[in-house]
Amino acid sequence: MPPRQPHQEGGAWQEQDEQRRKAVSCSLSEGKSHTDSGRGDFWHYIRGLNSPCCGRGAPDTITPTTRNKHFLPSNWKYEIEPFTMDNNNPTLTVLRPDMQHALIEYAAEFSAAGEPRYAFITPEMTREEYAALLLRQEADSRGIELPDGRVPQSVYYLVRGGSYIIGSSRLRHTLTSRLEQEGGHIGYDVRPSQRGKGYATRLLALTMGEACGLGLPGVLVTCDDDNYASARVIEKNGGRLINKIVPEDGDKLVRRYWIDL
Repeated sequence: MPPRQPHQEGGAWQEQDEQRRKAVSCSLSEGKSHTDSGRGDFWHYIRGLNSPCCGRGAPDTITPTTRNKHFLPSNWKYEIEPFTMDNNNPTLTVLRPDMQHALIEYAAEFSAAGEPRYAFITPEMTREEYAALLLRQEADSRGIELPDGRVPQSVYYLVRGGSYIIGSSRLRHTLTSRLEQEGGHIGYDVRPSQRGKGYATRLLALTMGEACGLGLPGVLVTCDDDNYASARVIEKNGGRLINKIVPEDGDKLVRRYWIDL
């Protein structure tokens, strides 16, 4: 597997950060789509033809960012095609400059259902705040300026029809002792109106494809012991129950699953 590209630190990163902020703000203010942003390869998707993932077979389509594309195993054959969407075939993507309104609407549905996990995303979010969120997610995925206790993490969105967000996932590249007890490598959410339709199973499967692209041999996925729907999703994706524990800083029984890639 090709060596990981070195992170840009200090002044170099700050200069690049400012350049990206200006570029994203410009795209948002001019109403440009992702195809106008000048970063075409960032919005391409990769179709796995021969997966190295222990014969499991890769999902039909996964969409790594440019950085993840370079980390794919050398024996993974792929072809790059223009980024497309199919209403009947939701696809995984990183957050794009043209998804601000879709993200606000997505967060609002959670809040309306009494689930304030995205309360920091409000209808009043400005273009500058959205640009900062884009940059923060990109920096988090590269492990740049992470707060204490945080690990590199990539955030993905399952979208349909171009920008309608069905769900989102978080792929943590490494684990802390706390994440080993609860949280694991992958966390995911599906918006309330789209639950029970099989989207969580697809979201987890596609995120596992991204984990495979990072070179992880497998992923740890956890859920509350009484979250039977999530347990079924994990098991459908090959999850093997390791054990059930009560985390040191928790009071609920948690199921811990391992999935080989």
